[in-house]
Amino acid sequence: IEALQLLPKRIEALQAVCVVAIAAGVFHNLVLAAGGAVFSWGDNNGGQLGHGDIKSRSVPQQIE
Repeated sequence: IEALQLLPKRIEALQAVCVVAIAAGVFHNLVLAAGGAVFSWGDNNGGQLGHGDIKSRSVPQQIE
């Protein structure tokens, strides 16, 4: 893996969200917002994103 791939990147879909916690797995991620909303994205073959399906997501989506 090249070192440039390991640099943090701004996630445009969360630009207006006040993030208070981040959980990053190998293939999926979760973000907790200040108001209690949770966003997830990544691989979802086991339903681990919490959206009630097995559709993977490339951008953060709020969990209902």
